[in-house]
Order: sequence, then C-alpha cells, then structure tokens
Amino acid sequence: MSHLSFLNNRGVQATVTPEGRLNLKGLSGLSDETRQEVVTFARENKAAILSGLQPPPPDLSQIQPGHAQEYITLWYSAWTLADYVDGGDATAPYPDRVARLPELNQIIKRMRDIEDSSTPGTPSQAKKIPNIPADYTDQDPDTCPACGQNQWWRKNKPNSTWICGRCHPPATGLDVISERIIS
Repeated sequence: MSHLSFLNNRGVQATVTPEGRLNLKGLSGLSDETRQEVVTFARENKAAILSGLQPPPPDLSQIQPGHAQEYITLWYSAWTLADYVDGGDATAPYPDRVARLPELNQIIKRMRDIEDSSTPGTPSQAKKIPNIPADYTDQDPDTCPACGQNQWWRKNKPNSTWICGRCHPPATGLDVISERIIS
C-alpha cells in the first residue's frame, strides 16, 4: 500500500504548498485516534509523501534571478491547481484543465511573461564584412560595404585581394599597393 493510498483510505487528502510543506485535509472529520494515527504516519513518512505529490522543480536556467522566487511560486501554484482540477490525474489535456479552471491559464500566462522577459533579444544586424565583392552587396564597387569608405590596399603580389584601409589598415613595413578613389 502506498503512502498516499493510506491517507486516502482514511479520507485524508495530502497536498503540497509552493514552499514544500505538507497539508493534510480532512483531519477534522476523523476520530481522535485515527487523526493521531494519520498525523504520526504523515510525520514519519513526510519525505515519501512529498515525493509522491510534489512536481519536479522548474528549470530556472533561463529565468533572471530577480524573478526566480515568483516563478517558483507560480510553478507550484499551477501544479497544485492542475492537480486539484484533475483530481490527481495528470493526464488531462491542458485545454480541459483551463476550461475547468481559468485561473490556471492566468498563472501560465504570467509564467510565460517571466520567461519572455528573461530571454535575451535578438542581436543587432552585424555590419557587412569587408572584401565582399560589390556585386554580392549591391553597393558601389569602389566603396567598402562595411564602412562606406574608399581607401583600399593590397599586398604587392599577383592575385592579392583589395582590402579596406579604414577597416583593416596595413601593418607597418608590409609591402602594399595603396589606392584612394576620390569620388
């Protein structure tokens, strides 16, 4: 017999709070002797009862530290509400849960807001890299696609590539050919 069925057979429902505390509902309707038996059993088997009730902890890796406690509280509240609505049957589909308890949708929406606020924005568009042929960039072939300047140099070797002198000035002492195009 599982720990939860022991409690259920005596008319007691066990729940867990967001803080991880065990709540026993239905003790008031029991005789003193049975109530004492249930309370003693719950104290001795608290860890096993909690592990059967408690959801896995939420993944906080993407949550900003300032929102972690609120997210944890919402997580356990949503879990408790869903468990309450399902009567312990966690296989009910999410739309059915929301239809029976709209508050669950509100909690989930707030959790998503926290998740979205913790997600970093998309990086800004990077500048174009120099040395890209102009026909690929639809720009004037005489200007650098990154900085728009027209100061070019290349190594004094056959088939060397023209390089933007503003973005990548040549190293001192390097044998280069410079070209400045004046527009």
